[in-house]
Amino acid sequence: MTLASSDYWEKRDAVSALLALWVWGTFIFAAFVNYTVNARSVLPLIPPAGILIARRVEKSVASDFAKMRWKLAAALVLSGGISLIVAGADTALANSARQAAGMVMDKTRGKTGEVWFEGHWGFQYYMEQNGAHTLDLRLPQAQPGDFIAIPWNNIQLADISPQMTGWREDFDLDPRRWASTIDSDLGAGFYSSYWGPLPFVIGPARSEHYSVLQLLAPHSP
Repeated sequence: MTLASSDYWEKRDAVSALLALWVWGTFIFAAFVNYTVNARSVLPLIPPAGILIARRVEKSVASDFAKMRWKLAAALVLSGGISLIVAGADTALANSARQAAGMVMDKTRGKTGEVWFEGHWGFQYYMEQNGAHTLDLRLPQAQPGDFIAIPWNNIQLADISPQMTGWREDFDLDPRRWASTIDSDLGAGFYSSYWGPLPFVIGPARSEHYSVLQLLAPHSP
């Protein structure tokens, strides 16, 4: 945002005005208008940011190309390395949701009762692929004998009262990743600031925790 403002202050033309409005408009929407702060809302900043950086680099290189070349190379290598680590961590998280969905279906296969699940995102996608149903927490449809799967590092969750459940099994999956994009303990909230103020955190990530339980009584809100 500082780069956009200084670029407009120096040039005062239509292009610099467009870039400044593009950057500041996206920031205002992502920070104050959208229901949550997430990386997806900030993505429209990438094109004008790239243009502004290129304009500033072009100006700086003209005065001292040799020194700037090594600074640019170091910045690109560092950014690329961090990007690969974060992308790998997010991929491992997605794969763990697919693995968890398969484990839930294995644990309930051959048993009577429908399989329901809480949460959304990738876990929802893989559970629905396996024939499970989304549990509406406001108007639950699950009946005695049905199963409910809960992915604890997810959104829109509610635990089930022990008085309503019989069999229950908890399990953990370790994605073996060295960064986190969604982890409330670490403050990483790439997809929603509900988890924390940081887009990602570098360091050992905790395991993904899941629960599968069977109802003894009709599920009430």
